[in-house]
Amino acid sequence: MSELASKQAGPGDDSATSQVGEFERLVGELSNALVMAPAERIDAEISQWMRRGAEFLDCEGSSIAQFSEDGVSARLTHVWLAPGLPALPDSLGNQEWPWIFEEVKKGRTVAFLSLEELPSEARIDAQTYLAIGVRSCITVPLAREGKSFGGFTMATFSKDHVWPDDLVRRIRLVGELLGGALARMRADREIRRHVDRLAEAQRIAHLGNWEWNLLNDELKWSEEVYRIFDVNPREFSSSMDEFWPFVHPDDLAAVRREAQRATGGPRGIFTVDHRIVRRDGSCRVVRELAIPEFDRDGRAVRLAGTVQDITEIRAAYEEIRRLKDQLEAENVYLREELTSVTGYGEIVGTSDAIRRVIAQAQQVAPTDSTVLILGETGTGKELLAHFIHAQSLRKSQLLITTNLAAIPATLIESELFGREKGAFTGALTKQIGRFEAADGGTIFLDEIGEMPAETQAKLLRVLQRGEFERLGSSKTMRVNVRVITATNRDLAAAVRDGTFRQDLYYRLNVFPVTLPPLRDRREDIPQLAWAFIKNFGEKMGKPIRHIKRTSMAALQAYSWPGNIRELRNVIERSIILTRGQELNVALPASAGSSKNAEVQMRQVERQHIQHILKTTGGRIRGKGGAAELLGLKPSTLYGRMKKLSIRRDA
Repeated sequence: MSELASKQAGPGDDSATSQVGEFERLVGELSNALVMAPAERIDAEISQWMRRGAEFLDCEGSSIAQFSEDGVSARLTHVWLAPGLPALPDSLGNQEWPWIFEEVKKGRTVAFLSLEELPSEARIDAQTYLAIGVRSCITVPLAREGKSFGGFTMATFSKDHVWPDDLVRRIRLVGELLGGALARMRADREIRRHVDRLAEAQRIAHLGNWEWNLLNDELKWSEEVYRIFDVNPREFSSSMDEFWPFVHPDDLAAVRREAQRATGGPRGIFTVDHRIVRRDGSCRVVRELAIPEFDRDGRAVRLAGTVQDITEIRAAYEEIRRLKDQLEAENVYLREELTSVTGYGEIVGTSDAIRRVIAQAQQVAPTDSTVLILGETGTGKELLAHFIHAQSLRKSQLLITTNLAAIPATLIESELFGREKGAFTGALTKQIGRFEAADGGTIFLDEIGEMPAETQAKLLRVLQRGEFERLGSSKTMRVNVRVITATNRDLAAAVRDGTFRQDLYYRLNVFPVTLPPLRDRREDIPQLAWAFIKNFGEKMGKPIRHIKRTSMAALQAYSWPGNIRELRNVIERSIILTRGQELNVALPASAGSSKNAEVQMRQVERQHIQHILKTTGGRIRGKGGAAELLGLKPSTLYGRMKKLSIRRDA
């Protein structure tokens, strides 16, 4: 331990000895005050003693600074300054006090009569002392469990001050007393914070604690239990006899039987769901869970546990079970088609077009090759990126998704590659970029065609060497990231126009996958529609069981310029407007009011029936006939064929 010693008082200096003795008495008073003070009074006791101690030693200031968690700064938590002195900064950084920070962190005392006594390595610290006017100073560490977490300082601003060894030892003792008191205060605040959080968590979860003393039949409840039972604590005598009347009469025997089983005979956990009747006559369902405590003779002496209000949970469960039973009983149009979804996660469809896309994705997924997903807006490019990541060797790591079109062009570089504090106006803190966050995993850059030209070069370097620098830093960062990009633009045309780098385009275009528009995979529309119906129906509590064939034909006839996203929105809007269990499809006005769309609907229905007739060889009735496959009565099918001018032998 290195310790700076100042010029010492002479060996025969009785006044110095007397001063040390008097100061020792003050230290004893501080010790007694801190031991006796409750946690909430510690701050006041410390502040009061700091003034007395500084004035007694003829110092003009005293302070306590506590390090931040990362140790790069300290906050002044207690300060006393003589009248007329300027205020000290609230925060201290290790850039202004590099040497002092390290000395105090190592548990060393720093004392000097004048700034000239500081060593050469404390040059920056001396300049900082000079700037705030300090002439003489002593700083001792504050420690907790052997680790320094701050420092206690006494200083003069207008004169030199001698720090004899005896006085230094006693000031160091003051630091130990203050460190212990501040640690106790921190622990008390942490305990109070945990208690408050626990109480809030119990309130949110409708969960309370209780304890039943079996020896004197005394019952203790936490605050949340009183809320669950709707009882004023002042009106409850804590007797178990007062609890039993709250239990619903039909559940009373079961609760008593479970309590007897847990506390008598073989040891076990007390657990039971039962109803309670509040004093206003309302009923709630609660779940009780408790563990018994036994004495040395094996006699149960205490039962402690929790009670939770599960009324809403039970009601929600019953509703879910009702909807599940209802869904299982459904026998609706295209039910078999819905259950034959390909099984590629959330990607729905069995058309040749979507199967080709899935096959390509499965081929490239196990590699680390860059993938470029092409397709119109709303075709599911982000969903395909998730599928590729889930099938890759990086599936256990993060997939970071970034839509470049949603980020201002001036911020794209800092969002992707990070920034240092002060890199630009408004950059108040350091921020890691999304490439760093995705290290070891995958990053998906949607709308890659929107990337500014100045950022394209930096992305190219990441793709080639896995290297980049944060904005405002010269330090090179290295990452291992798999890159998937997507766009609805023609990047080749952008290269020709000069708005997109040719070398970057070639790096991105290693393995292009094109998602087909919905109009090119109309046979998938029924499956997609039913998937959305199931999703929105459950969320809105509207179990849809039927769709008119004309409505489904209308969905297949519409051109869907917005692709799957537009279909999803149409289904959601239709469910909102539907009353009952048959979906009324609300197509966009331009489609629903068009005479051409109506003709298209009839044409789609006609082609579908003709296809089924061809499959059955023209057979309509019987098992495997066209009527059965279409889910229609034979008479109904004959009527539709007549209306659509379909000949059986055509």
